[in-house]
Amino acid sequence: MQPEKEEEATVYVRGFMTDRERVEDFALWTRSHSMLVQSPKHRWGPLALGYNWRSGQPRLNYVVPWAPIYWITTRLPAGIVIPSPSLLATFFLADLSMHLVKLTYQYHKANFRSSEYASELSNVLRTLRQKHPKLRVISHSLGCHHVLKALQLMDLSERPDVVHLLAPAVKESEFDGILHRGIAREKTFLYYTRRDITLYILFRYVLAGWTKLGYGEPAMGEVGVKHKSSNHYSNLVEIDTAPFFGRNVHTGYAAKFGNMAQVDFDAVERGKLDFPSF
Repeated sequence: MQPEKEEEATVYVRGFMTDRERVEDFALWTRSHSMLVQSPKHRWGPLALGYNWRSGQPRLNYVVPWAPIYWITTRLPAGIVIPSPSLLATFFLADLSMHLVKLTYQYHKANFRSSEYASELSNVLRTLRQKHPKLRVISHSLGCHHVLKALQLMDLSERPDVVHLLAPAVKESEFDGILHRGIAREKTFLYYTRRDITLYILFRYVLAGWTKLGYGEPAMGEVGVKHKSSNHYSNLVEIDTAPFFGRNVHTGYAAKFGNMAQVDFDAVERGKLDFPSF
């Protein structure tokens, strides 16, 4: 039976957040949530809470062109000069390297804090569990790491009924135990795609360095779990989200989630339903 709307709460946990996070920063998630509230099939309760955790400095969402800006600025007195294609390529590689260095530092800092402050989130979820018969958690990127760390501190009876892990920036080996025992009381949905270049580069090369196998352990948000058997992990449903994305993948989940959650993935796997075009 569908619970009454006031009895249901959904918590959104983003990745790479700061203490200065604003309500409007959850706008895309709010839009997706509204779609599921209005969906005749899902009828989610309207209560949506954005959890602000102390991950440290925010992640850069784009490459800041510091090198070309500096180069052009130093030449402004002599007029605007257009750099050559080879010089532009050099600028791009330099800026990309700077971006990856910053991203790696910020990832490690946020990853540490996701464990350090896991008890705070677990206490919040326990309180919500007592107030709302139906509790759902939606997490994205490193927010998934924070959620999983918090759930490890909780008894199964205290945990959310359903957990959605979107592009989890986590390694399967780190959470093998809770994956086997079950993450949520009812079901866990894991959203992944091999088209997530951010996770591909960050986990396989930047974070791990060069290993004997050629690369480090990939993130679950890129490859899902190793064992695709439906009974290997308790109540875990994997969803390959490739059909929903163009070029913008890792940062595009907020805008696409409302569409993703409405698809009957069981029917898709049986070949009886095509992915809709969004």
